[in-house]
Amino acid sequence: MNILLRNGRVVTPVDGKFIVEEKDLYICNGKISKQPAAVWDRVLDVKGRVVMPGLVNAHHHIYSTLSKGIPVKGPLNDFVGTLEKLWWKLDRVLQEDDVVASTIITLRECIKAGVTTVFDHHISVPFIEGSLDAMAKEFERYQINAVLCFETSDRNGKEIFNRSLKENVDFYKKHINSKNIKGTIGLHASFTLDEESLPIIKEQIGDAPIHIHVAEDPSDVTETMKLSGGLPVIKRLEKYNLLNKNSLIVHGNNLTDEELALIKKSESFVIHNPDSNMNNTLKIKNISETLSAGIPLTVGTDGMTSNMLKSYKNSFLLNRYLHQNPDTGYGEIYEVIQNAFKLKTTYGFDLGILEGDDADVVVFDYQPSTPFNENTFLGHFVFGITESRPQWVLKGEYVLMDQFTVTVPEPSDLYEKQIPKTEALFKRFQEQK
Repeated sequence: MNILLRNGRVVTPVDGKFIVEEKDLYICNGKISKQPAAVWDRVLDVKGRVVMPGLVNAHHHIYSTLSKGIPVKGPLNDFVGTLEKLWWKLDRVLQEDDVVASTIITLRECIKAGVTTVFDHHISVPFIEGSLDAMAKEFERYQINAVLCFETSDRNGKEIFNRSLKENVDFYKKHINSKNIKGTIGLHASFTLDEESLPIIKEQIGDAPIHIHVAEDPSDVTETMKLSGGLPVIKRLEKYNLLNKNSLIVHGNNLTDEELALIKKSESFVIHNPDSNMNNTLKIKNISETLSAGIPLTVGTDGMTSNMLKSYKNSFLLNRYLHQNPDTGYGEIYEVIQNAFKLKTTYGFDLGILEGDDADVVVFDYQPSTPFNENTFLGHFVFGITESRPQWVLKGEYVLMDQFTVTVPEPSDLYEKQIPKTEALFKRFQEQK
C-alpha cells in the first residue's frame, strides 16, 4: 500500500536533536521512501499538522486494565498495603480471558494515544504458561511493537517462581530475532526475591536484560537490606551480575548517588512513572538528578493509563515543582523524549520516520499558530501537542487509526460482554482470604 502524507510538519528525533521540516512523507509498501510512488492508494493532506514517530510506553502493566472500580477493602495505609490488598490480590485471580481482554482494550487505548511501542511487565498467577504468547498474538494483530516479560517473584512460593521464570526465559529466547515482538526478563522487585533465587535467575538468563521495579518505596530498600545482609537494591543486583546491559530499572525513587553510578556503568535505562508515583503518594526521584548522572531516563505509565502525552507533560510539570524553579523542565523533557526513541531503536525497532524505515508515524491534531521549528518545538510539545490527540496512526502498510477511529476490528460487543466477565473477576478478587 502506498500512502502520501502531504503538508506535514515532520519532527524527526535523530542524533540528539529534533529536526523540524515542512514536507510530504512518502510511505511505499510500508516503508518510508525518498521517492514518490507512481500511484498512491491513499493521499492524506494533514494541512500543517504535526507528524512524529509512534510514541513509546517504557513501562506498562496491561494486567491492571480491568481494575477500574475493583472492590478494595481498606484501609491501604501505605505502599505495601496497596500491593497486598490490591495488586497482589488481582494478579492471583487473572485468568486467560482476562489477560486477552486486557491486552485488546489496552492496545486500542494505545493506538488512540499514538503509542506504537509498549514495554509491558505482566503477571497472572492462574495463567502463566503461554500468557506472553497470548498477549503477543494480540500485539501482532494490532501491529504494535511489544517488549514483554513475566514478573518473577517468590511471593507466591517456589513453584510459581520456577514456572514464572521458565515462561519468561522461553518467551525471551523464542523472540530474540523476531521483528516486532521482543522479550526481557521480568522481576517484580528485589524485596520479593529470596537470596537463593537470584543466582538461579542469573544462571538461566545469562546476559538478557531485566525489567524490574527498583526502590519504588523505601520498603524495597529496607527489606532488601534485611535479605542481603546489608546490601541496597542495586548493589544486590550487581552482586549477582543481574544488571545486564539495556535493562529497565523502573522508578528508582530512593536510589543513592552510588547506585546511580552503578546503573550508568551497566548501560541500563531508568524509567520514571510520575502519574503512578503521585497516585501512590510516594517520594519521587528528581529526574534531573538521574539525567545528570549520565543515565538515559525516560517515562512509562506503570499501568495508570496508556496516554504517554499526559505522562510527558506530568514529568515536565513535576520536575519544575520539585525544583521550585521555573527555569527548569525543558532540558529534562528534551532528554526524556529523545531517550524514549533511543530505547525504541536499542531494542531493534525502526524509528519509523527515516528513509528505509518501516513506517511508524503519528499525525497529531495540532496545527501550530506560532513559529514551529527546532528552537520552539518543546514549547509546542509541552503546551500544545500534549493537549491534542492523534488523528492518524500509520504502521507499515496499515492505517491503524483513520480520522480518530481505530481501524483494527475488535471482537463484537467487546466492552458490553466484558462487564459481566469483570464482575466475575471482582467476585474472585473479593473471595480471597
